[in-house]
Amino acid sequence: MNSHLCYEPTPEYQLKIRSLLEKYKYRLDTNYAKIDRIVHPEIESFKIKVLDANVHGLRIGSWSKVLSSDNADVLGEYFMKYLSIK
Repeated sequence: MNSHLCYEPTPEYQLKIRSLLEKYKYRLDTNYAKIDRIVHPEIESFKIKVLDANVHGLRIGSWSKVLSSDNADVLGEYFMKYLSIK
């Protein structure tokens, strides 16, 4: 594995990711759940700005929905279209 932080589609890298996810439980929604409990117009504005930011041709809010999908066909379609990953 490279010494720099970079995604690698190798089986070894995927095993390492799975190992870390099993060892350290992480809830993706945690930070937004905390932010949602705070009623403040500037925080809402920040959240909207982040979710509307474009990454590889798709809004972050849309990527969030795609990545949380259990449908492998949907994931494959988006990865191919927006990231050129087959």
